[in-house]
Amino acid sequence: MSLVRTRLAPCGFKECRHADAVADVIAAKSLAACPSARVALRPVVDGGEGSSRARALAARGHVEHVTVSGPVGLPVLAQIGSRPAPWQGPR
Repeated sequence: MSLVRTRLAPCGFKECRHADAVADVIAAKSLAACPSARVALRPVVDGGEGSSRARALAARGHVEHVTVSGPVGLPVLAQIGSRPAPWQGPR
């Protein structure tokens, strides 16, 4: 039997699921159908909603939800993604 390898690169579902969550579900279903498969997850973002989250998670960082002023001055919820600082070695 040959080894099954697949790369999953889904985009998110707007206002429903982020790309990484979609990739996780597809991977789980793929592995249920073929438990010996090797599945690589590569979620894709297009610069819209979820982009800062995807970049932060890819860098093993985190996302903070903050309230900012929107284009007409009203408060809106925003996401700020950050990554861990590079290791500088012992000091």
